[in-house]
Amino acid sequence: MNKTSVENAFSIDPSVNGTFTWSTMNFNPDANLTPNTLYNVTIRTGAQDLAGNNLATAYIWNFTTAAAPVPPNTTPPVPTNLQNMTGNDWVKFTWTAGVGIVTDGYNVSMNHGWYNKTNTFLNSTVGAGNWSNITVWAWNATGAGNMSATNVSDNVQA
Repeated sequence: MNKTSVENAFSIDPSVNGTFTWSTMNFNPDANLTPNTLYNVTIRTGAQDLAGNNLATAYIWNFTTAAAPVPPNTTPPVPTNLQNMTGNDWVKFTWTAGVGIVTDGYNVSMNHGWYNKTNTFLNSTVGAGNWSNITVWAWNATGAGNMSATNVSDNVQA
């Protein structure tokens, strides 16, 4: 085949930029094709063999790309079983991981401050008779990182 004439007679719709390689003709897109899209490919009659003979009829085919993969869910489960133990001027909170996707740690809001924790938090600065307010979110560091969809919370007096 006359490579230049074949490349000039080639079209793909929707349009895709790419390059050709030859042993047999290959069109190599510059980027991934759009998922779940019908592509129509044509080699028009301007394509010639080495003797200068044109393709008698256009060669046309189409294909549809596969749907984009669904990313895995990396949202950790809501912590469960939030419990507390109190003393004269302290509160100790414990909780367990919910069932499901890995939980790498917890973001804890304690009296309007944020802390990164495992599954225990000791608030030793409550003061006798004062209240300790806690909110616990599960954290999964996979990908960009995700927090649980909701939280558990408790409000207890020392």
